[in-house]
Amino acid sequence: MKKAVLLTLGMLLLSSLVFSLSILLFHNTQGTESRFAELSLYDRLYDLDSSIQRGFKEIFERNSGMTLILLDDTIRISETLPHSSNFEAELIAYSNYLEGLYSIDPLVVIDDSVLTLVKDRLLFYIMPHNILVEHSSFPSGNLEITPQNLNVENYSISLTVTKQSMTFDDSLMTTSGSFPLRMSVTTNSGTSVWEKDNIDQTSTNTMTLNFDTGLPTEATITITLDNPAKLIINRGSVTADHNIEIALQHQIDEMTYISYPDNLFTISIPGDDLQKISTARLA
Repeated sequence: MKKAVLLTLGMLLLSSLVFSLSILLFHNTQGTESRFAELSLYDRLYDLDSSIQRGFKEIFERNSGMTLILLDDTIRISETLPHSSNFEAELIAYSNYLEGLYSIDPLVVIDDSVLTLVKDRLLFYIMPHNILVEHSSFPSGNLEITPQNLNVENYSISLTVTKQSMTFDDSLMTTSGSFPLRMSVTTNSGTSVWEKDNIDQTSTNTMTLNFDTGLPTEATITITLDNPAKLIINRGSVTADHNIEIALQHQIDEMTYISYPDNLFTISIPGDDLQKISTARLA
């Protein structure tokens, strides 16, 4: 009798153990499937974000007339004039395409205010230095480089202009500081170089480039360096290709990159309550 009772208890305990293990295995399986599903959604979000960014970058490379190169702590910005008139049209067409294609799940929304800044001023940021690069208007207008802090080591500017000759007027340059500035201008007559390593970058400095046009009036380009090392190139009516090298203060453990302003677009997967606010990296 005792053996029968013990056998029955043993069977009950074994059954309970098997049942408990089955429940545990079931929950683990459910948890694993849930995690796989969640990871799959994040992969979907990441892939779509990367694809959209790539599209914005390709439009920039094809139509902006600008080339951006990162070289350690140096940024090289090249600009070829005249600019293409296709930039704004392609930007708008691509944005409309995205919002039409991804209108439910996933849902893509372009921030119109940020898009307007990009198409009207072609502006972007050098990060993490927080340096704003923009045009006063695009496709024409001044090129402006504005550090939010004094984190630029120096500028080197090269211009190519199809004019006969050129002279520098540096009478409004303040040489009582320690900021290096180099300018190289190539015309039909050759290359002229102006270089100083003692510019006061906290004052307003103005360099005027006077070009011989063969007419009674000269053509001019004005280059201004203002506090804190803000650079403005006013080309006026002169068509000038230019290359600007910006030497940056070294940022420890932070990668330098160039992107449009934050919040350019938002991707949502409404059914799963997932959302990503993003922008486009250009370099």
